[in-house]
This record gives sequence, structure tokens and C-alpha cells, in this order.
Amino acid sequence: MSLERWPQRIAATIMIAGCLYSPLGWCPPPPGPLLPHLQTYDFGKVPQGQSATITISYSLDPNFTIVPGPWVVSDSPYRFVITQGGVFSVDASQTSCVPGTAITSLAGCVVTVAFSPTVPGPASVLFFELDVCQGISPSCSSPIIGSAVTLLGLGVAAPGAVPLLNGGLIFVLIVLFVVAFPLAWSFRKRAP
Repeated sequence: MSLERWPQRIAATIMIAGCLYSPLGWCPPPPGPLLPHLQTYDFGKVPQGQSATITISYSLDPNFTIVPGPWVVSDSPYRFVITQGGVFSVDASQTSCVPGTAITSLAGCVVTVAFSPTVPGPASVLFFELDVCQGISPSCSSPIIGSAVTLLGLGVAAPGAVPLLNGGLIFVLIVLFVVAFPLAWSFRKRAP
């Protein structure tokens, strides 16, 4: 091994160890200027074919001093990172974080996210990101992640989706079994 590569290897090892040591088990995005950041929102159990919504309130983090504001919501503000099949969406009719909206620590905005499961089972979004631009124009060349949150939901079978066995159906199944089993057995004995 060459000694000149040791600093690179040490730096890479520290970065990997930092990611593995993370309480989330993966490398989260860096902290953004907005709150909430790296929070988890759970929609709970939602019947398939129905929807549930969660409204997330955003404001400027007063402790974010890396780059001073003002901050506005970017032109293409919403991003679902690592998600399953489009079961999560932004409800634009109940969302005030639209391109150009100024965000301060005193005046924020809200995004309403809908979860509409199409099949039973768990669904998630690793990160739902709201992008912002520094300045007063939503048309910036490189928007940054203002906030990243995780979304969880559980699709459940809709009531009545599974046919229930009633007494009449059970009776018919028993009669078929009682008649069909001896009949099939008798044909088996006759075969050469």
C-alpha cells in the first residue's frame, strides 16, 4: 500500500462510519434551513381505495446560520425520494407552500400530503423534500433541500373486500365435500 493514499482512506472510513453510526442507519441529507427536518409522519392504517392526509407546517429554523435568508419556495418544490408506486401525493388545494412563497421563522407555510393505498401493505417515502431558494426569486439555479421528512402508511383491505363465509355457503361446501369425496374414491377403486 502506498502511504500517500492513507489520508484518503481515513477520510472515507470516517464518512462511512458516520453513516453507519447514524441512528437512522443511512446517510441523511444535511440539515436544511426549514423545520421540521428529519421527522417521521405516520398515516396509520388506511383502507385501500380511500385517502388520508397529513398537513406539515414549515418555518425557517432560527438556528440555521450557514447562509442567511431570505428564503422562498423553489419553482419545483416537492420531491418524493425512494417511494412505492405513487400512493403519496401533494394535495395542492390545501397547500400554501407554492413557488415563490417567502418563509421566515415567524411566517411559514403548509404542505398537505395525501396517502391513497391501492393495495394492502406498508408504504413509505424515505424522504419527502421541500426545496427552497435563497433570495426573493423562486427561479434559482440550484435550490437546496429546505426540509426532508419520512412518510409511512399502511394500506389495509377495504371493508367487504374479503367475502365472508355465511352459514349457507358453509353448508354447500360441506355437502359438496361429503358427496364428492366418496364419488372420487369409488372411481379410484374401479380403475385398472
